[in-house]
Amino acid sequence: MTLNNSIRRCSVDGCDSPHIAKSYCSKHYQRWSKTGLTDLIAPSMTERFWKKADKSGDCWLWTGSKMSSGYGSFNFYGNVQLAHRVSWILKYGPIPIGYDFHGTCVLHKCDTKLCVNPDHLFLGTNADNVADMLAKGRAWWQKPH
Repeated sequence: MTLNNSIRRCSVDGCDSPHIAKSYCSKHYQRWSKTGLTDLIAPSMTERFWKKADKSGDCWLWTGSKMSSGYGSFNFYGNVQLAHRVSWILKYGPIPIGYDFHGTCVLHKCDTKLCVNPDHLFLGTNADNVADMLAKGRAWWQKPH
């Protein structure tokens, strides 16, 4: 009996694990499906992203595609992501997956939905996001009618 040497391997440099999908092993596939990243970010992706940010003010406003929610969106390695989440990834690295239903949230200190300035962003849970909304009076029932 001979061993099958044709096992396909993960396409991430330095990873020799068997591939399961999209040419990634299970670890890299899971990271890719959650964040759009495996390990490295192509320089062209970074350049393409920052060309869509107006850095003329304190808040760096997203000028690219927008979602109906008012947040910016960006096609990041085949996955449409919220632009402020991509900004976090480009500056600080992958966003931890998180353990509650919503995973780890990327919140705005400045409360500007289109801001992609990574210095205006912080990580938190969904509970942190709700508490931040309530503390700043952004809930629909807190707004004057």
